[in-house]
Amino acid sequence: MKRDQIKHIANIAKLDFSEEELAKFADSFSETMDFVDQIRQVATEDTETFQVNEMGSHLREDQVKESFSQDQAIRNTESEKYGYFDIIRYVD
Repeated sequence: MKRDQIKHIANIAKLDFSEEELAKFADSFSETMDFVDQIRQVATEDTETFQVNEMGSHLREDQVKESFSQDQAIRNTESEKYGYFDIIRYVD
């Protein structure tokens, strides 16, 4: 992965890296992407899925059940705005 691509991703994530860190990330990302490419080349089309614990999936069908109305859901909240929970913003 090239430095400008890493800088772009870091900018999107609002992360700042030094030039030294960018160089390390470039090498690390390149190695990781090479490994991912190797995994992608493995032929798995004719391979059956495998359950490690041999139990299989014991999932039930989704069932629609009665739930709280919006008024019931926010009835005991300390802070409500426009019919929704009003919470403190932790991330900009």
